[in-house]
Amino acid sequence: MEQTNGVVLNVLLMLSRERRPDPELEVRWHIERSRQSVTYLASPQAVKLLKPGESTVVLYGDKSLGNRILGLGRFQGREDKNNKRGLGIARAQADLYVRGTLDSAASWVGMKPVVAARTGLTLESLSGIIASEGARNGRPLALDSLDESQARACVYFTTTALIPIE
Repeated sequence: MEQTNGVVLNVLLMLSRERRPDPELEVRWHIERSRQSVTYLASPQAVKLLKPGESTVVLYGDKSLGNRILGLGRFQGREDKNNKRGLGIARAQADLYVRGTLDSAASWVGMKPVVAARTGLTLESLSGIIASEGARNGRPLALDSLDESQARACVYFTTTALIPIE
């Protein structure tokens, strides 16, 4: 991992087949789009405090997807869902986010590049420490540290180096 001058805040976004679009399709779609420009993923929370160009967005599949990391994206910024730019993003991504799928979204998370997770990449191998509120705060980022939760749950975590996006 590339060294930084301190701690890097990252976010784990849990994707589930309980909500459209299908997570594997969604990750592939964002990988393809990020080859040309920043691509935006719908998030249920107004993801804040992440540092553009440094923080990583980890796209993680719930138990219906084998509790595995599906992809990684370098955070490039966020947009509110309902401002002028956010509405433009929604129109530009209408082929992925069909009517009704954005009802629970609060913001857009910009990423570039987005890559598929390499074989063998696990939550534990990210060497993160959970930085979310509640009982999980300060625990190592690991499957047994996560709650079973709804689709698109956000878990912040820190690392002492940039997570490589290969």
